[in-house]
Amino acid sequence: ASKLAGSVAALVHGYKTFDPSLKFAGVILNGVASERHGALLETSLKGVTRVFGAIPTDESVKIPERHLGLFMSHEVDRALLNDFSKLIEENIDMDTLLEATKIEIQSQEPESRIRAVDGVRVGVAMDEAFCFYYPENLELMRDFGAEITTFSPIHDSLPDADAFYIGGGYPEIYAPQLEENAALREALVDEIRHGSPLYAECGGLLYCLEQLESREMLGLFKGSGRLTKRLQAVGYVDAISIRDCLLFQKGARFRGHEFHYSTVSVNASAAEDFAYKLLKGRGIEDKRDGIWRDNVLASYTHLHALGNREAFLHFLKAAMC
Repeated sequence: ASKLAGSVAALVHGYKTFDPSLKFAGVILNGVASERHGALLETSLKGVTRVFGAIPTDESVKIPERHLGLFMSHEVDRALLNDFSKLIEENIDMDTLLEATKIEIQSQEPESRIRAVDGVRVGVAMDEAFCFYYPENLELMRDFGAEITTFSPIHDSLPDADAFYIGGGYPEIYAPQLEENAALREALVDEIRHGSPLYAECGGLLYCLEQLESREMLGLFKGSGRLTKRLQAVGYVDAISIRDCLLFQKGARFRGHEFHYSTVSVNASAAEDFAYKLLKGRGIEDKRDGIWRDNVLASYTHLHALGNREAFLHFLKAAMC
């Protein structure tokens, strides 16, 4: 609301009436420049909606940003989070907010869990370099019967696992540290050569290449990645699998999303191994994505388990072969 005055009423009215089925409880004003500014905004919204509070502008209470958005919670100083809490407590009527947004959720029978892969252990890369995961992806694999064990490609040795999942994150920032942990890289490549499946998304794709920012990576695919200053892709992906691969059978249609500033250059042999054709989205190159070779599938596309349940089951079953 930092640059709004009377027009805030028109903006809120539009949101409130756009979807009549939506229960619109009210608003919290953010970035309020002064008490006078806050009073002006609240006066403009009288008769339009309820105002639960007005958070003043405070440059000392700000989470820093970088190329893929905000810093992760584990990277933010605890004192800053405490300052955020204090700012909210002092400026928002929390009791009124919680009462107004209270909803009744009818209990439902829990979905039956298909323990299809009991005994399969999945090693999930989880550290400062690889930290972008939908929690539902890990939950679904647990529901299928898999055991999830996490490890750090920067700090740890490779855990004992039947399959590996490397998600997105900031490997380009931590490329020197990833290169230094040669023992883990060699162990993971050895596991792949002995048949363990690996699924990698976005940052995981970069880790699978020969080089990232001129640093040595896994070398599973011949090619390199680099970070650019320009946003390369952001948005939803609509794709079709053009080959049988780790997650999908040929002809399967699926959706995901992509968001990255990096680019990937692969040689001709790797380019022959694309498994996805994108109907919407950019992919690695020429609307192609998902390099699939030797039980490794690596793509820019991120998948969500709730729309791709069979894909994750397919991945887990590959670990049983």
